[in-house]
Amino acid sequence: MLRLGGKLIFSTLDVGSLYARVLGERWPWYIDMHLLYFDETTLANVLREAGFHVARSLTYRHIVTLDYVLYKLDALKMPGAAAIRGWLPRWISGRVMVPFALGDIRLTICTKVREAHG
Repeated sequence: MLRLGGKLIFSTLDVGSLYARVLGERWPWYIDMHLLYFDETTLANVLREAGFHVARSLTYRHIVTLDYVLYKLDALKMPGAAAIRGWLPRWISGRVMVPFALGDIRLTICTKVREAHG
């Protein structure tokens, strides 16, 4: 339904990311509701077949509180994360904002260049 020249901007999981590959079956996004998984190459191929040109693909970064980062690192059993989280006052760690990315979510910007085959 998108017109030629229209932009499609979305984020999706990247099963080929270093984080996903290191965690293997423990990667938290392997869940029943996700029917298909893409890496950067397979996603580009699907988009090309659908008539899109990928203008840009980059790691998506959340801006989150320091407390959230420490919470997630503790959940991943990162040594010292729980201690730092317990030591820092919440009024500080809850206000300090930091970029956070594990590399397993990609932001893709593409343009419709032709109608899809098919």
